Amino acid sequence: MRFIQSRLKPEIAIAIALASGCTTGDVVKAHTGGQKGGDGNLSFYEPNEYPVDDGFSAIGFETPIAVGARADVAVIHAILTLLEGEVDDESVASIEVSAFNLQIRAHSEGSVRLDVTTADDIEDYIDLETVEPDGATIWVLQSIFDPSWMSAIRSGGYAMRPGAKLTVAAQPTHNGRGLLGFDFLDWDLKPSLIEEQEHWEYVNSLYIEAKGNSGMATFSTQIGGSLDIQTLASNEPPTLKMFSVVENATQPPEIFELVGNDPSIFVMAGFTGDGRYVMPASQDELDFSADVINGDLELLGVDRGGGDFHIRACRGSGTVRFSYMGALLDVSVEISGDLADPDCA
Repeated sequence: MRFIQSRLKPEIAIAIALASGCTTGDVVKAHTGGQKGGDGNLSFYEPNEYPVDDGFSAIGFETPIAVGARADVAVIHAILTLLEGEVDDESVASIEVSAFNLQIRAHSEGSVRLDVTTADDIEDYIDLETVEPDGATIWVLQSIFDPSWMSAIRSGGYAMRPGAKLTVAAQPTHNGRGLLGFDFLDWDLKPSLIEEQEHWEYVNSLYIEAKGNSGMATFSTQIGGSLDIQTLASNEPPTLKMFSVVENATQPPEIFELVGNDPSIFVMAGFTGDGRYVMPASQDELDFSADVINGDLELLGVDRGGGDFHIRACRGSGTVRFSYMGALLDVSVEISGDLADPDCA
């Protein structure tokens, strides 16, 4: 069992920028979850980045706080300011002052009023709701910068090559609704299969690395939720498949050759027998190779970026053998004149 803490972020830039009337994209993107206080003097927000925030702090106090969890309170104000606060019912929630934030810890179901006073005596309040969680949603967190095709080819679940890394995220829920709060989840997992540490950016998340032992790592918490990720040994190569992102970038079809008018830009991915997407390790990327094993095709190289593969070759045809993640895939390739690389003679 592992008790997960959080990494807090200083919230200085937003307060200073808003004080000067700045509405730059950076400020707006940093915190979109601001909520006006009851008196309209301050706006309250939760400064930490949650997995469901999708790249910026958006979840706020319109969402109930999970009982047992902690949430942080910051305010948008004219100057960087220390806060003082008090709640009207400490049996429901208690507070502590931490730097320029207030830490709220929910103890029981109910509602509580938080009154805040800034260092320059501006007062406001916000009503908070606390709810007992009855479950959790657990998933593999994908980057907001991932190309659209990744969701489609990873829909069958995940497996991990030795040394591969992923982020596992969670959110407490009540009747299927996501709740606010962190610093209370006990993760249950198999240490023989994965190495884990707290994620540096997101609360309620783990950064995991496969140790290279064959098995099934099941992630769960004390309030529920479950996620299975298969871990592979080095002698368990995946089945390699190719997909055309040129034909359809959202739902790329599988392709079996690069002949005639077929594109020279494609995706190659590995899968287990039951359809799980195999996450490669850094070493797998370094060990990737492509060689012509027959025909008159002159292969200049295979460029890769963002998961896409691009063949650079001169006009001709043949069979290219790809070696990736310990697996081999032979593909018929024909490069016409319009697809030939500009560097060809």
